[in-house]
Amino acid sequence: MKKNIVIFRGVVCVLAFAAFTVKCAVDFADKVEKKQEKEIAQIKKDVKESRELITIFAEEPLNQDLGGLSKGVKKIVQEIKRKYGGRIKLVAQKHSVDSKIIIAIIAVESSGNCRAVSCANARGLMQLKPLTAKTMGIKNPFHPYDNIWAGTRYLKRLKKRFGNFDTALAAYNLGPTKVAKLLQNGFNPSAYKYVRKVKAAMEEV
Repeated sequence: MKKNIVIFRGVVCVLAFAAFTVKCAVDFADKVEKKQEKEIAQIKKDVKESRELITIFAEEPLNQDLGGLSKGVKKIVQEIKRKYGGRIKLVAQKHSVDSKIIIAIIAVESSGNCRAVSCANARGLMQLKPLTAKTMGIKNPFHPYDNIWAGTRYLKRLKKRFGNFDTALAAYNLGPTKVAKLLQNGFNPSAYKYVRKVKAAMEEV
């Protein structure tokens, strides 16, 4: 009887050890799988960022005629000045930003359409995303004057962060985090197409 009990206990111990070993193996396999998933996700992220870099650096030089903005750009600028010139001047003075830059951004971003919405859900004259508008302290990005105020304030913040308007303009278009990464890889904001468009539009103000 005692012998059978001893054998039974031995079997139980063996089974318990086997179960523990299997559990450890399963846990280890799960950890390896999760690690591989993280590595794959990181690789995909790196590939995506690399593609974005290639896209940005491979942009064709801006034509002298402002590309798609050339037709009627003078009329667009004049209409912006007529509708919002007074407010733009006040906001420009408040934030110490050249009013020409504000007008040019509005021309490039929305062509002066205060109800404009982009595929990225940027809204209003200066095309502010909802989070940016909220961060800049406005509730309705479609309100022309609030949009101008918030957009100019945001641009000034970017200029303070990056030190110059060319980089600030690139960050306005691409996002500050992306531009900060691009600058580490030889990105030249002054040659970026969006920046050149805004600066060319400024010449029409």
